Amino acid sequence: MVVCTCGKPAVVKTSWTNRNPGRRFFGCPTIGSNCPFLGWLDPPICPRSVEIIPGLLRRINDFQEEEEWKKVLNNHYLMDLVLEGYGAEPIAEYDAYSKIPKDLRKRILTWLRKQAGYYEML
Repeated sequence: MVVCTCGKPAVVKTSWTNRNPGRRFFGCPTIGSNCPFLGWLDPPICPRSVEIIPGLLRRINDFQEEEEWKKVLNNHYLMDLVLEGYGAEPIAEYDAYSKIPKDLRKRILTWLRKQAGYYEML
């Protein structure tokens, strides 16, 4: 068992920084702690992987967001309700993904994800 410098058993966490994407490490179990303890569990990632992994993760996230957005667009009632809440006119073409500004799409999805029962609606 790995023990933190504060005396508690260390927990395994995953780094998602650009320098160490997906690399696991031991860290302090106290959330918000300023404890400097850090012990790498995984070996360093090769420079090529460090270069490629963040871009792949962004592509996956963009793809998942687009798929989720398409589900929202296919729910006509929900889409009109959300657009009306943002002061926009309901849209006639529900496949008009690209016609809605990207910042508005992100705000809508962020708001929707916070709503109770959102995933049951899809």
